[in-house]
Amino acid sequence: MASAFRQRSAEEIHRIVWFLRLFLFTDLFGVSLVIPLLPTVYQQVQLDKQWRGWFSSVFGIAQLAGGYVTGRVSDTHGRKAVLYINCFGATLAYCLIGFSVLVDQVALAWFLLLMSRAIVGLVKQSYTVSSAIISDICVGDRRTSELSRLSSAAGMAFVIGPLISPFLGYLGGGTYVPLFAATMILFSCGIAVWLFLEETRQPQSGVDPQKIEKKGKQPKSAGARATTAGDSNDDGSHEVNAVITRSAARRMAATSSHKSKASTAVDDVTEPATEVVGEEVVPALPWIVYCVACARLFNELGVNLSRNVMFLSDAGSWKGIEIPPLGTIMSVSSTAGVLTNAFVIPYITHRISTLRMLQLSSVGFLVVAVAATSPIFTSVPGYFVLLCLRVFFCSGVTQSCTSLLSHLAGRNRVGRVLGLASSFDSVAYIVAPLAVGYLLQYASVEAVDILSAVCAGVVVVLVFMSVGKDYL
Repeated sequence: MASAFRQRSAEEIHRIVWFLRLFLFTDLFGVSLVIPLLPTVYQQVQLDKQWRGWFSSVFGIAQLAGGYVTGRVSDTHGRKAVLYINCFGATLAYCLIGFSVLVDQVALAWFLLLMSRAIVGLVKQSYTVSSAIISDICVGDRRTSELSRLSSAAGMAFVIGPLISPFLGYLGGGTYVPLFAATMILFSCGIAVWLFLEETRQPQSGVDPQKIEKKGKQPKSAGARATTAGDSNDDGSHEVNAVITRSAARRMAATSSHKSKASTAVDDVTEPATEVVGEEVVPALPWIVYCVACARLFNELGVNLSRNVMFLSDAGSWKGIEIPPLGTIMSVSSTAGVLTNAFVIPYITHRISTLRMLQLSSVGFLVVAVAATSPIFTSVPGYFVLLCLRVFFCSGVTQSCTSLLSHLAGRNRVGRVLGLASSFDSVAYIVAPLAVGYLLQYASVEAVDILSAVCAGVVVVLVFMSVGKDYL
């Protein structure tokens, strides 16, 4: 069976990487036009405040299933097919939002809005699939650098989009102009994928293990050929051939053991994990994959706990001090994320390694989370210092975990493993708002900071437990 991958020149890799950056920026720019409209849409369809949180959580619940499913589909049917579903499915979902505002029946409007959130959660996996494509064509520390720059392109979209969305609303039509612009942008992204993106993962179906076993019996190794030759000789050289066979077998076993140990050296990896032909013969995922995915989950949970404090607390107030408006905070946070992912993380990763970057970022995240619980930083400058440091260290954990998962998965399972990690992350999007709302109502902001610090501690434990001495 032909391999699903082929070697690409540096020019081809450069072209695909730049297309993915432009595609992801444009795709998420369309999404960022719609997100600021949701409070207005909820009000127009007469959705009660007690139901708005549940409607928002539908996206996370749908993404919980959609992440792994789309990743698995991208492994078996190709990356482009999933990007088609991503773009055209999101186009349909945003059309449903527009129809929900137009209809007069409240029940029908609620149903259309609910369906739109569910569809977006299921199919909107453009970042996961783009990361899988990067993993198909890049290896080692370059994979981490390119994933970081890809995240920077996504962050830039969320810097510009929320600023332009209100301006489009002022042009007339309220929510209709931004929704129409978003649907056209996403539809155009689907067309661009069809025209310009090359498939990096050829569609493959499962292979019958019996056929593989039969095929495996046909080629003979040097030792096997020596044995066959010995059996056909009539000059009494059977013992010599047997010695040659045993010697060849020992050399092959030693070489295989050496390669097996070398493949676990995550620090200086230069080649992806060994490809296995056919899904039926792929071994179970190692436990370290789930440890790294859980580390990324608790990293996202810690970040979202701090982030949701801004959305659910009283406007302009944090721990008794006055802070700038939410839009300013989001702009500073997004800008810090863009600069970190575009320049800082690739530079540091090139200097040290992906593994060291993961360890450094996890410890830094814990230090920042613990510092947030102290009264030293209860000022506006201290607030923004913690904000920028949290963005830096959490981005380092996310990108390093993604690169490490891509290596450990092997090329045949990159999509499903990254999809599994995306499903894990969606748990944070569901749990964090509920936890913050409960703690703000019955406890205080300090309780949220303590819980975020606990999540950071769990990240450190999982990271150092996952990348122990067997992987150095």
